[in-house]
Amino acid sequence: MTLVVAGLYASRAGFQNLVLPTRAVRHLSVLAAVFAALLAIHYRLDLYELLLSKRGFVTGVGYADAVARIPAYWIMTVLMALIAIGLLANAGTARLTPLPVALVAWLAAAFILLVVFPGVVQRFSVAPSELSRETPYIKNQIAFTRQAYGLSSIADRPFTPQDTLTPTVIARNPQTVQNARLWDPQLALPPTLENIQSLRTYYQFYNDEVAVDRYQLGDQYLQLLLAARELNPDKVPAQNWVNLKLQYTHGYGVVAARANQATSQGDPVLTLHDIPPEGPHGRPLVLGAS
Repeated sequence: MTLVVAGLYASRAGFQNLVLPTRAVRHLSVLAAVFAALLAIHYRLDLYELLLSKRGFVTGVGYADAVARIPAYWIMTVLMALIAIGLLANAGTARLTPLPVALVAWLAAAFILLVVFPGVVQRFSVAPSELSRETPYIKNQIAFTRQAYGLSSIADRPFTPQDTLTPTVIARNPQTVQNARLWDPQLALPPTLENIQSLRTYYQFYNDEVAVDRYQLGDQYLQLLLAARELNPDKVPAQNWVNLKLQYTHGYGVVAARANQATSQGDPVLTLHDIPPEGPHGRPLVLGAS
């Protein structure tokens, strides 16, 4: 707004001989003072916006924010308030020089304090030892996150496990012992199933998609590892539109393995396997969901 008014006054006065009348200078001084006052409010409110900052290592106030940006915003707030007061005073004296001086002072201060200063702090103070600099702010984020989720009352207690496992304890907990997991669902099992149960070159089992669940299998409540036989589009034969869009569109079936058993060859004991899916000894399988 101020620049538009200044442009209109300049066009009327003539760009070659820029001499503005006293009333124009007073008008521009008042407009510039109002603009400076609004900027002072803006920089003051920017302090609260740092609570949502994502520039640092954590969400919220980090080391560079606390050391550089918070003081910079306060300085800019005070500076713009002083500039607003000075421009209002200039409305009485009607001098043209304070207007460009105020503009240059604002732009220079904003660049140095809000761009250069935080960048220097981040580059030369935070980056060489980021963990030590950001540790207090990481603790703040953890503490306030716990408070937000109602977890601040939870206390950490040391736990020292003792080797008290005896045959009597094992006998009293047969179900726990029976379900002690032998197969790692993320490491050992997926490549093993890939070798023995993919059955087609275009099927595969993904490492991160093996589910652990418990089912009632007959009269036993067992832990099973479940993996879907997924389609790998990159291995579909004849990469044409018909095959990719109509024929080879999804995987086929699920493989279920006992979590705590292995065959004499070291393979998992499969409760659900093959295409089409079959239970043990080729019989249909009925699972009771956990």
